[in-house]
Amino acid sequence: MQVRRRAAVHPSLTDTPLTAMNMQNENVYAAFRLRIPMQRHAEPAEIADAVAFLASHDARFVNGAHLMVDGGLRASSGQPNMFL
Repeated sequence: MQVRRRAAVHPSLTDTPLTAMNMQNENVYAAFRLRIPMQRHAEPAEIADAVAFLASHDARFVNGAHLMVDGGLRASSGQPNMFL
């Protein structure tokens, strides 16, 4: 019996043509950077690497996972970064 594996990638703000308008607006982009602990957007290759991992043999026992590729956004409590 073959079991289908299912997983999802949840990216944050990623530099793509669809997000260019948000990233060009300094106020909007600054608001995103404040909420993302890594203080930057994702590059498309970083999201692609996560997808490639989940599709690879290395993830053969991963099932039902939700992989957050968001620079720590979802793990953030919204508190100010005290390490700046």
